[in-house]
Amino acid sequence: MKTLDRQKQEILREIYRLGYDTLRFSIFSKERPGEWEVVIEYDDTSGVYLVYGTMDRSSYHGKTAYRKFNAAKEGFMTFLEDIVMINKYYVEEGMPVNYDSPLWSNN
Repeated sequence: MKTLDRQKQEILREIYRLGYDTLRFSIFSKERPGEWEVVIEYDDTSGVYLVYGTMDRSSYHGKTAYRKFNAAKEGFMTFLEDIVMINKYYVEEGMPVNYDSPLWSNN
């Protein structure tokens, strides 16, 4: 468990460094993820990290499995970056965004 705590702190440092702390994400949480969250989990049974995004609370967008933490972290951070880019595009095109964030909303 200490390894996951350390890895979580490493991811959180990167999130804050990039200013992504207003995004919806879940890092090694035992709780069910909420809507529009980017999720990283560790599956003890198979020994893999899983990275995926939720839509509503009961559906998700393809889980990607990683054997190494650094690859999973990179996949997770890239997913967050993609969320910012797509929602900025939605704002530019006058389309509804997934949720409000100062990273793309003018509110």
